[in-house]
Amino acid sequence: MEEQLSTKSILNLYLMPGVFMTAGYIVLGGYFFTQGYPVLLALLLTIPFVFLPTFIIHFCRLAKRQNGRLSFKGVILYREKLSFFQIISYSLLTVILILIFFAIGSPIDAFLTENLWSKILPEWFLNKDDISSFSPIFIVLILILNLVFNSLIGPIVEELYFRGYVLPRHEHLGIWSPIINAVLFGLYHFWQPYIYGSVILGLIPLTFIAWKKKNIYIAIIAHCTFNLIGFFMLLKSISPF
Repeated sequence: MEEQLSTKSILNLYLMPGVFMTAGYIVLGGYFFTQGYPVLLALLLTIPFVFLPTFIIHFCRLAKRQNGRLSFKGVILYREKLSFFQIISYSLLTVILILIFFAIGSPIDAFLTENLWSKILPEWFLNKDDISSFSPIFIVLILILNLVFNSLIGPIVEELYFRGYVLPRHEHLGIWSPIINAVLFGLYHFWQPYIYGSVILGLIPLTFIAWKKKNIYIAIIAHCTFNLIGFFMLLKSISPF
């Protein structure tokens, strides 16, 4: 078993990246809103300009701390060997379970948004733009950024970090380990508190299966697939057909 983390380190590793992401979103989102630009575009731009640099720097620091040099050996864990068929099968099962749990959490999101978030957060922060009402250039940019960064690169980086690095380092918590991972991963989305319920519940099957099978590839495929479903739903919502 890898060296296990203290409670303080666990909270820091889960939540600090979300603080930086949220700070970037507040700066960009607030500016975009005042200029009449889509806030969703601001949120997506924080991925390449804030999210990725934050995680790249963080990964480099972790690698140097663990190996004494810039080497990622032993940094990303949960790479137990499974057959291709097993990985695809577990990934498909995970996606189905995520969709079910996500749907269960959606009423919680709606309740909290109506009774809490809409009362304490600025309206633009809740990201309720009608994307189809913006000019084609904004729509194209949103779709490209969503596909590349939100549906592919972002989920891969998050899984390598949250399930590949952090989760194996609090396995001493036993069955609570994947639950804590799902809860803190959900809370890390400070910039999207209006989906806390669905994200936390939806991530429980993903974290549990990745933890049980010790395989990060299942989590990566499932997370990317789920976000791609969201991309196609966005595409459908703005399509005239």
